[in-house]
Amino acid sequence: MKFGLDAASAIAAISFANRFNIPILNASWGGRGYSRALKDAIEHYNGLFIASAGNSAEDNDITPVYPASYDCDNIISVAATTPDDTLARFSNYGAESVDLAAPGTDILSLGLQREYSTQNGTSMAAPHVAGAAALLKSYLPNLTTSDLKDIILSSAVKTPYLAGKVSTGGMLNVHAMFERMNRLRRSSI
Repeated sequence: MKFGLDAASAIAAISFANRFNIPILNASWGGRGYSRALKDAIEHYNGLFIASAGNSAEDNDITPVYPASYDCDNIISVAATTPDDTLARFSNYGAESVDLAAPGTDILSLGLQREYSTQNGTSMAAPHVAGAAALLKSYLPNLTTSDLKDIILSSAVKTPYLAGKVSTGGMLNVHAMFERMNRLRRSSI
């Protein structure tokens, strides 16, 4: 994504989401250009912002991709995995700047002409995390953005293939996420 008019559109979408209390945004787009205005919009967004890490097989700690690499408390940056739970060969990664991984290869997708095809990319992985966050939020609507992020990241299932590649060392696991949420609920009763 080149920033300029595209950043303005993204900022307008984030503002719309804030105005209508939309609690989760999926950002399956990105690029190398840094935009302070876009970063500010994300920081002021009251919800959870899920961003795809990028598809150039590079370390985002060294070569950032935005918006995934903005240092904002409400962002989850997502890498892509294969069916074998390994990092996809194309996926960007970053031990500091990418949070976790999710399925991103051979994902069945519906095209604009109503045709199905399989797609690859971190743009396929990020919606898995956004969907998991939406499930969690629908189950417990009073969860804060911080709670959502914490539950998702702390329940990531560690795998040796992701150690040193993403900050959690793991991948999204919805079952573990709900187990973690239920343990937190029981301990607060």
